[in-house]
Amino acid sequence: MNMLKRVLVFGTALFSTFCFFCQVGMAAGDVSAGRGRITEINIAENYLAVDVPIGNNELMTVAGSLSAEAVLKKGSIYCSLKEFKVNDQVSITWRRTDDGLVMESLRGTAFPAADFSTSTGRVTEIEAAQSFIAVDVPIGHKEFMTVAGQLAPKAVLKKGGKICTLNSYKVNDQVSITWRRRDDGLVIEALQGK
Repeated sequence: MNMLKRVLVFGTALFSTFCFFCQVGMAAGDVSAGRGRITEINIAENYLAVDVPIGNNELMTVAGSLSAEAVLKKGSIYCSLKEFKVNDQVSITWRRTDDGLVMESLRGTAFPAADFSTSTGRVTEIEAAQSFIAVDVPIGHKEFMTVAGQLAPKAVLKKGGKICTLNSYKVNDQVSITWRRRDDGLVIEALQGK
């Protein structure tokens, strides 16, 4: 019976160690994943830190810069690091490199539906190089509100039912525009013209 206990204890310890190293991703280049809480964000440095639970009341801090190809989403919407806040619960994947950890993806809770608005209006300004567009949308009899902002990282632009670029639009084009408010202004999620 003593031998069986030893085997079980050793087996459990070996399995736990294996699971821990699989989650942490000890080998360079291995991609690891976890779910946790953001503890630090530095937008200027494209850096974040996330506390990931790894056991009974134990946390591992996963910290590093975003890779150039990092995928950031809230729900199904692509977004930027600006959309995340300290204490947000997120799913994260990271890769160990010779220089430290690099974040490959960050996924958070979907934006509330109330954050989005859609209306139709007339294009009044376009700065394609800055991914900026302004559209006057009617809000009453001869009254307009200007919806102006930068395109979201994966904004959907269509003209005549086909995917296009911002260069396809011209001032005075009639469009349907979908936008979302954020702390630093509006972001344009979709634009559709005829």
